[in-house]
Amino acid sequence: MEDDRIPSEYQIMDMLEVSRGTVKKAVAQLVKEGVLIQVQGKGTFVKKENVAYPLGEGLLSFAESLESQKIHFYH
Repeated sequence: MEDDRIPSEYQIMDMLEVSRGTVKKAVAQLVKEGVLIQVQGKGTFVKKENVAYPLGEGLLSFAESLESQKIHFYH
């Protein structure tokens, strides 16, 4: 396979000292975003093709981020 295989869920758990649920959620999100691909019986792989992330859509300034969370600040 031309893509690079990532470590198993258990190996990632040990490396990062996180729960299996956390690893599964992270992997699922990366699969959804097209960064990883899962192949039944083979493992999970990093996709070699480029992943495009649109810039400028949904980006907030720090101040806008705070305001959206109802956190008030003074500058």
